[in-house]
Amino acid sequence: MLTNPLGLTRLGIAAGKKIGKACARNWIKRRIREYFRLNQDNMPPGMDIVFIPLRGITELSTKQIYDELDRFFKEYRPPAG
Repeated sequence: MLTNPLGLTRLGIAAGKKIGKACARNWIKRRIREYFRLNQDNMPPGMDIVFIPLRGITELSTKQIYDELDRFFKEYRPPAG
């Protein structure tokens, strides 16, 4: 996560071939984009957020993915300054 001068929160997803075939990568990207859409108001403003899913994420359910993302955003503290 990095701040941006736009004041908008933007999302990027870099799902490589290690995740699986195209349908698995697209499934993960759809889940992350939907989480972002539903929770955009709760995210820090003016941030560029890039997710890099790790191998094994395709074995998680949508709820498990959302729970992990919730945990990340609760624990994340933006850099001072």
